[in-house]
Amino acid sequence: MTKAKAKLKVKVNPDAWNEVWMDYGSDAMRTTNLILKRTAFLERVPKDAKILDVGCGTGVFLRELKKLGYTDLHGLEPDPQLFERDDLGGIIQEGDALTFGAKKAHQGRYDVVVITGVLHHLKDYGQVQRCLRNIHAVLKPGGTFYTLEPWKHLIRSIMQYLVRDTFVGYIIFRKDKILLKLEERELGQWLEMEKDVTAYAPTVGLHQIYGKKDLRYRYLIFQKTPKRV
Repeated sequence: MTKAKAKLKVKVNPDAWNEVWMDYGSDAMRTTNLILKRTAFLERVPKDAKILDVGCGTGVFLRELKKLGYTDLHGLEPDPQLFERDDLGGIIQEGDALTFGAKKAHQGRYDVVVITGVLHHLKDYGQVQRCLRNIHAVLKPGGTFYTLEPWKHLIRSIMQYLVRDTFVGYIIFRKDKILLKLEERELGQWLEMEKDVTAYAPTVGLHQIYGKKDLRYRYLIFQKTPKRV
């Protein structure tokens, strides 16, 4: 085995998410700008809307909204290490996608829920369903849910291979390569079920009102409606 080929085997710690994400602010800012632009978020959501970002990480999305003049912001993140250095004045609290809807303090409280790149990290389809039920529980009647997640297409599959499994990918996209290794199983599972998730949403009272795709992500907006009987 040549030295170059040996480098392709990037060893990653499966518990290394914190280390990677703490140093991945540029990508978080990119996805923030993408969802704001692709969904026309600033035109759709008034500045005084009560907004909840679930799985907010270090708070990049919330920080940007704050700069843009939004005044009623809230974030939930399961790992306090990601926001211990800056919780944006207390607006980020510990919480996760599977339990937040059960708390009475959250139910029927929010105008907008935002989840960017979190659903595909959930363990299985049952957990995704549970998360969607939580979202419905915490939204006000007519409230909206914004989400950004990967979607399955041929170009994505080719790019994943080039970044994750080739020497060129190692040299140019090393950090993206590490992320792909960390989430390889999760992403593969998500890409197989993401259409089923979209179909399931209306059964829990989340009706899709907008959808858009680019080569990397699918951007969706759902509105809270009565659950189907």
